[in-house]
Amino acid sequence: MDRRVRGAGIGSQLGVAVRRETLHDALTGTENRRSFLRRVDEALAKPNAAPKLDVLMIIDLDHFKAINDRGGHLFGDDVLIAVATCLEGTLAGRAQLARIGGEEFGVLAPGIGASEGLRLAEQLRAAVSQITLRCGAEPVRTTISIGFAAHDCGVRRHDRSSWLRAADEALYSAKAHGRNRVVSASVA
Repeated sequence: MDRRVRGAGIGSQLGVAVRRETLHDALTGTENRRSFLRRVDEALAKPNAAPKLDVLMIIDLDHFKAINDRGGHLFGDDVLIAVATCLEGTLAGRAQLARIGGEEFGVLAPGIGASEGLRLAEQLRAAVSQITLRCGAEPVRTTISIGFAAHDCGVRRHDRSSWLRAADEALYSAKAHGRNRVVSASVA
């Protein structure tokens, strides 16, 4: 009897571990792309009781390939972990963070409004620009570019693709205009 109870406890722990692995990024500990897209779908599906807009951000590390080339993949991993930790600390529970690609992160902030979302995006950008890591004896700084899109999920019905595309296009604009900046897009 005791063995069955212990076995059930182990099975339950294993289930939690497997669920965590399927929804979280192994390197950074943030949510992963699958979990992030599920949250975006949930935001699109539920009526927004707040009068403020929902905010979606796509964040990309600037010059990450050069960082990897300079310090190697293990150093690149250290940079990703430092950036994720900084982003999570700056968000302080106000929004969900996920690593959605190699050096890309997504942020979903329901009901905070466009102006507050823009302020938050700028806080994220400024915080990451303060990170300094060492590659050997050499200090390495990193910056991020952010594409930002806000809209009222509860009133205007959009699909996930159009919302993500708007944030992604804003990100490309931030990259094209010098990096280390936030660019806002509207979802029509």
